[in-house]
Amino acid sequence: MLFCIKKTLNFKEACLYMGLSRSQLYKLAKNGHIPHYRPSGKLLYFNKQELDEWLCRNQVEETEKNCPKEMPDSMNECVEPDKQFAS
Repeated sequence: MLFCIKKTLNFKEACLYMGLSRSQLYKLAKNGHIPHYRPSGKLLYFNKQELDEWLCRNQVEETEKNCPKEMPDSMNECVEPDKQFAS
């Protein structure tokens, strides 16, 4: 795809790049939650680097064994991600 080359994405490209539906991206832009540009006053454009920075903000740190500390001991057993859905 052209995502590797382009620095500026149109609305449709930004939806594909971020894995968001059109309505989700529009709401984020409308509410000012995501950086965007409207050079002609109508069409939305996005800077790919700004989208990457927005996507990577608020990093979630892993806790010990990914288990919440407030769980009772009987429930404090974690399932490894690969074995979660094993039949």
